[in-house]
Amino acid sequence: MSVVRVALALSATSIAGMSLLVSAGEASASTLNVTSTSVVYPASPAVTASIHLTSPSVNYSSVYVAPQYLTGTLDGNAVQLFAYCVDILSYSGPGTFNVVSLLDYLGGNTTKYNQLAALIAAAGGPANKYADGAAQAAVWEAIYDNNPYDAASGNFWMNNVQNDPTLVADANSLLAQAVSNAGTTGSNLQLFVATNSNAQDMLFWTVTPVPEPASWAMMLLGFGFIGGAMRSARRRQDLAYA
Repeated sequence: MSVVRVALALSATSIAGMSLLVSAGEASASTLNVTSTSVVYPASPAVTASIHLTSPSVNYSSVYVAPQYLTGTLDGNAVQLFAYCVDILSYSGPGTFNVVSLLDYLGGNTTKYNQLAALIAAAGGPANKYADGAAQAAVWEAIYDNNPYDAASGNFWMNNVQNDPTLVADANSLLAQAVSNAGTTGSNLQLFVATNSNAQDMLFWTVTPVPEPASWAMMLLGFGFIGGAMRSARRRQDLAYA
């Protein structure tokens, strides 16, 4: 009997007509209660593959290589989240998850963190089943292997890909780009992992907005006023001591 596992990487999406953005401070101490999961691209022909780990030795066939939507609550707020899997040793499913920073989840490995941040910045999705499938394969490879990456060999590897003949090549291309851009892209992302001992751990992220040009102008104007006030106060102080 084939085992169907699913992918999980989270970024806030809208639910019930309301756009939700989780702040970094909120997510860093959050509890995610997942009530249901669903594959983002379930329609036939779905992208599937056999995935393997050398250590510990695991082999699964007919695995969806696709992200999921997770529906539930984050600290009591209703959410629907777009998610990628970072743990193929468990099944996806509902449950209560503790949220930790990706850097902590990686044991402080800044090299791998920067590579994953660059990967998500370039291809986090959602886009389409082929691009998002390649991103999921790249996330698995980055989690379970080290550079030089190859999604077809190493500690993690995949074969018997169905309905996407370029999946492995596309994943490897994303990984090469992520290695090249590590530390230079993705700095505007806050990356977290929702962890559960009985279900797949899930990567999600929030984006720190970049101020609009008008906002930058107002900020610079404000800094100018502050600087002028400081200079004025200094002159008054100098006169007082004259």
